[in-house]
Amino acid sequence: MKECYVCGVKEDLQEHHVIPRSKGGENTKTITLCYSCHCKSHGRDSKGLDHSYLVSEGIKKRFAEDSKAQANWGNTKGVGLDKARAERTNKANEKAASLGSMVAILIEQGQSMNAIAQLFNSMEVKTPSGRGTWSHTSVSRVLERYKKIKKENK
Repeated sequence: MKECYVCGVKEDLQEHHVIPRSKGGENTKTITLCYSCHCKSHGRDSKGLDHSYLVSEGIKKRFAEDSKAQANWGNTKGVGLDKARAERTNKANEKAASLGSMVAILIEQGQSMNAIAQLFNSMEVKTPSGRGTWSHTSVSRVLERYKKIKKENK
């Protein structure tokens, strides 16, 4: 079972890019950190990482270095992005439909989000994105999406 490289904790794990993607790092060069250590590695307290800032810096860098991106800016009208977003949403809805009822039952039985995440990780259940490990946040999001889908289908 994976554990945090820094402190050895075995829950709420995330993959940290040794060299940030915004600075040219590769997806394969990561280390496993717990949420708290991951925040510290980005100079943040445990109140949260500013992922939107990191993503926006990566986009700015690519745009500055890639003449094709500059030339095509605004020409696609977001068609490719809309299709990709719809595919991700469908995939997340399918995952929520298949796992949401199980999460709801486990919570009714008194299990915590962290305990459910540990269970899914031990069973090697893939996260909705298909990468990374389950955390209390990912379990909570699946449950929220499941409830939303269930409500819409009534």
